[in-house]
Amino acid sequence: MLLLAAGLAPAGCVDAEPEIVDENAEAEVCDALPIFAQRCAGAACHGSGDGTPPTGGVDLLAPGVAERLVDVPASYPGLDCAPATPALLLDTVNPPSSLMWAKLTNTQECGDGMPVPYQGAALPEDELECVISWMQAAVLGHDGGTPIGSGGAAGTGGNSGNGGDAGAGGDAGAGGDAGAGGDAGAGGDMGMGTGGMMPGGASIVIEAECAHGEGCAGAITGSNTGVSVLQDDGTTVGYIGNGVTLVYENIETAGQDQITFNYAKGNEGGSVEVHLGSATGEVLATFTPESTGDWFMWTTATETLNQPLTGEQTIVLTFVSEADVFNLDWIELSSSAGL
Repeated sequence: MLLLAAGLAPAGCVDAEPEIVDENAEAEVCDALPIFAQRCAGAACHGSGDGTPPTGGVDLLAPGVAERLVDVPASYPGLDCAPATPALLLDTVNPPSSLMWAKLTNTQECGDGMPVPYQGAALPEDELECVISWMQAAVLGHDGGTPIGSGGAAGTGGNSGNGGDAGAGGDAGAGGDAGAGGDAGAGGDMGMGTGGMMPGGASIVIEAECAHGEGCAGAITGSNTGVSVLQDDGTTVGYIGNGVTLVYENIETAGQDQITFNYAKGNEGGSVEVHLGSATGEVLATFTPESTGDWFMWTTATETLNQPLTGEQTIVLTFVSEADVFNLDWIELSSSAGL
């Protein structure tokens, strides 16, 4: 059951096991309304169709859902923690601050996450991605809206790396569709693209989305736990919050002793631990990313590992934060000696 009002919904909001949205639906913008209908049904929740006022005044069933959410202040019925300035249900200026997203990821400052009771993951990953796609479309459908997505088509750094088919600046310069980055990485095909190698060295670039089963190079495989979401047509990973793990396996290493992150970050706080072998394995490095000024402005930062890597290895990134840590495009394992 989805709950957009800040408080808990009364018991009995969901009368039946919810249907799962078709995973194979191939729509450019996912239709989240069936999810709302299944997760939010009931007179005591967000709309019943019988005229009963919905919780918090937020009706997710009647026609015109987007208009009732975009830039509309949230209500906090009966809650002492209500902020002096209400959050917006869907904020077109700063989408990640939207109450709807905060409650989906249980990062709201007042009230409870959703669905209620929040049990570690708001929705199955396919449904969460569908809702985010719908939210982004709703935001972009209003003047002045910016993408909810992490990385964004206009990000400095582009879709997958720094460089790109057209060199630094890409098709439209820094901030354009390719940004100061682009599809293939610095120097084009042999640059820092998917699985690319630095000239004359053993640099290994791993696309972040490999942890979601996309964009893996060679024998490398990936997996993930917690709530994180593919963005930018599946080329970056966003909404990486506390407790998330990104796992990259079958990495053939040969003396790499540093790790570089290509990331974007619109807030402060949070850290990343680089583990060897598993999420509880040896900590090779800890990275505390600085804000880049926005969720679609990319930069790189490098940390030294506490030992060089040799042989086939598994690298696990774990995240600690009270909010989202950052959005990730790729990581690179390289040698400080430039070998």
